Amino acid sequence: DVERSRGLGDVYKRQIDSAVSKVVALNEPPELNYVKKHYLEYVDKLRSMGIDSSEAAKCRVWCSPPGTYGAGVSYAVEASAWKTSEDLAKIWAQWTCYMYTRSVHGKPCPEALMMNLANVDLITRHHATDEHDLLNCCSYFSYQGGFFNAVKSLTGKSSVEVVVVDTRDVSSIEVRDAKTEIERIVRAKILNPAWISEMKKHGYRGASEFSKKILHLYGWSATTGLVDDWVFDEIAKTYVLNDDMRRWFEEKNIYALEEIVRRLIEAAERKLWKPSRELLEKLREIYAEIEGILEEKITCISSIQGSSVTWYSPEEVEEWKKKMVDVSEAWSKIRRELGGS
Repeated sequence: DVERSRGLGDVYKRQIDSAVSKVVALNEPPELNYVKKHYLEYVDKLRSMGIDSSEAAKCRVWCSPPGTYGAGVSYAVEASAWKTSEDLAKIWAQWTCYMYTRSVHGKPCPEALMMNLANVDLITRHHATDEHDLLNCCSYFSYQGGFFNAVKSLTGKSSVEVVVVDTRDVSSIEVRDAKTEIERIVRAKILNPAWISEMKKHGYRGASEFSKKILHLYGWSATTGLVDDWVFDEIAKTYVLNDDMRRWFEEKNIYALEEIVRRLIEAAERKLWKPSRELLEKLREIYAEIEGILEEKITCISSIQGSSVTWYSPEEVEEWKKKMVDVSEAWSKIRRELGGS
């Protein structure tokens, strides 16, 4: 399956590169051919930066380094290893700035990627089945949420959109904005008593599913800011403040409850959520109780984060900072090109 996926990826890469190459070579004025227009602009700008522009200017397939997977953002979010949305944007760019064309396989060029970002107005995700929704996997907020955040952080544009193209019924395709889609999933699953009841039947695994979906919801909030306060309010009431639910977690999977409460508190501390003072204090009290339970359960060295989570910017960790140098320099160059600071 891995080899098949890699083979399909190579086919798509070649097809896209071939199509772009043909379009930029057409004998048409740039005002009638936007692919050619942007290509010519990129060639000039990259050349002025001393960068070989022959492939970079027409590359339209960007991904992580060869042999890797992901956009990096999910790792930073889950480890609380970020301070600002720009931190997450640069992490996304660091992981995604590798070119893939017919003649180049995984060569980094962050300047060219960022030039492409400057022209992005819409980010889409294909939704073919409810078996895999926006909260099902960390990759979704990492890729699409990270993409959205990178464009907004780099350009300062407020008009950027992220949408879901729903093709579950190909005879009636729908396009929904991500905020609407997130709330649809929240109502259909996370806050749906019937769904909660079915998940509880799976015990430890069901509790893990609760915590993962809430973590991914938090990830979408961190990258897009599209999660309203009422969503976190209701999650806190449903999963944490409800005594019966809390006892169920303590019996089946206390670690999942610890994750949920910690992420809610972190969302509040990062100003992603504005709970009432009373609600936040109650969450902190419950978290202290959870820590007490865990201290009794854990009798060996553990990697559990616990409540004293320290936020780190990539600039504050020497090894991370070294890896971010090229991206940070490119970010500054393109921001100046766009008239930003």
